[in-house]
Amino acid sequence: MKKYLTKSLLLGLLLASLLLAACTPAAEPESGGSDQTTDTSQTQPTETTADAAEGILSSFSTQTLTGESADSTILTGHPVTMVNVWATFCGPCIQEMPDLAALAAEYQDKGVQVLGLVSDVTLTDSGFDEEQTDLAKKIAEETGANYPHLLPSMDLIRAVLLDVQVVPTTFFVDETGEQIGQTVTGARSADQWREILDSLLAEGRLYGVADGMGGHKGGETASRVAVQVVKNALSRKKPEEDALRMGLEAANRRVYGMAGSDENLTGMGTTMTLLWEGERRILIGHVGDSRAYRLRDGKLSQITQDHSVVGELLRNQVITPEMAKKHPYRNIITRAVGIDPVVEVDVLSEDKQLDDLWLVCSDGLYNMVDDKDIEEILNTLNEEKAADRLLELALEHGGTDNITFVLGRVMEVQGE
Repeated sequence: MKKYLTKSLLLGLLLASLLLAACTPAAEPESGGSDQTTDTSQTQPTETTADAAEGILSSFSTQTLTGESADSTILTGHPVTMVNVWATFCGPCIQEMPDLAALAAEYQDKGVQVLGLVSDVTLTDSGFDEEQTDLAKKIAEETGANYPHLLPSMDLIRAVLLDVQVVPTTFFVDETGEQIGQTVTGARSADQWREILDSLLAEGRLYGVADGMGGHKGGETASRVAVQVVKNALSRKKPEEDALRMGLEAANRRVYGMAGSDENLTGMGTTMTLLWEGERRILIGHVGDSRAYRLRDGKLSQITQDHSVVGELLRNQVITPEMAKKHPYRNIITRAVGIDPVVEVDVLSEDKQLDDLWLVCSDGLYNMVDDKDIEEILNTLNEEKAADRLLELALEHGGTDNITFVLGRVMEVQGE
């Protein structure tokens, strides 16, 4: 599926000592052994599940080994960025750098980039230590590691390096700086890295909307945490119904637990409506009153059911659609992520057809724009103009709530 648009209108020294154990083997080294000469065959690479932290590289500022300024915009246009944390004293780090350079060239056309992060260049009041920077630059040049290498600014020390206990450590982020996949400690062969990268690129693509509630802070926290938990849970997995259900259930437990442990977050929760795109099917995970629509052969269909008081009344034919628009309970939902210790998740499976257009939106859109108007706009305008028009029309009709939606067209179906 090609995702066209997401529209939203929303109302030094200590560090070196911590990394000193970086290149030690898994077993205790013999007396007189050197960290710098550790053989990669002795260092057993391990994987750990990524925490549901907010974008690890969503905001930072630093410079590269070659002196250029760098910030989070370096991630733009790359669905996968491989970040390799290394040190000048680490033999395994240096030994795998030629392979990383080859991978950077090999995967460039697939939208993958490789970034190095030099962990042991000291940051002083006057800038980065010149001698250490020159050593790191020499190593990068001699190994042919001609991809960008970031220097450890305070932003990167706080966001990344304080949590790194061994080098090399490698993790992956998307264009927003949020971690995807798993963190890998230890060096890997080129074939092992290819397997990991191919898995990240081949995994089902995830789209959706999470509309938070519980005040500005609570709603933002609930939606952000829930999305990250689901992304981590589904990372490197192919679309499967049980996995999607368990991902949303895990998000529910995390948000519910946070709300119970912080009085400032009491009562927070979020809707979640997610599309997980596989080769021949699209899975929908749904909790709350955000919606998934599909435009097929010119006809717009609502695929999900609203988990709300008004939604129940409509399904039981107690009220009409016209009455629903002005019903006093129209904003009361019956299910949400994070409100109760256990949540019931709707998981739907729909076949993919070429040229299907999918719309996932918050109630801020469909409460302001009728389905018939959405259908007409999607049928008469291209995706970019349709997105602009939907947002414009929602605002013209009042725009009293967050207006968030994702619009994407199916461009490929396996075997067709």
